[in-house]
Amino acid sequence: MRGRIFGILNTLLSVSSFLPVLLAPAIADVLNIFFEGAGIPAVMAVLGVLTLWAGVISWRRNARQGLHEHDRGIPPGPPPAPVSAPGVPDAVDPAMRSEAPHRHRRRHRPVAHGD
Repeated sequence: MRGRIFGILNTLLSVSSFLPVLLAPAIADVLNIFFEGAGIPAVMAVLGVLTLWAGVISWRRNARQGLHEHDRGIPPGPPPAPVSAPGVPDAVDPAMRSEAPHRHRRRHRPVAHGD
């Protein structure tokens, strides 16, 4: 299920980044017709301002929702201990340390002497 979600997210990100890649050079060329040499700097400035604006809006929205650690009043400290997934034991048997907890060791046939 996670693979599908991340696949859809990757597709949407690719599609959303496709439009600016096509439009920015076209707009820069049109601006160069009217204002010699101003196309690329103007387009880059506009894209930079839009990116800064989106970042500030996102920062303010997150601050209103209390998503920043300094807004929640949480003192800085060590990160919390990792929590294991349901069904996975917290303590790992030392004999099974090299393998994932869901895998089982293969049973080997006893070796006959002289082989």
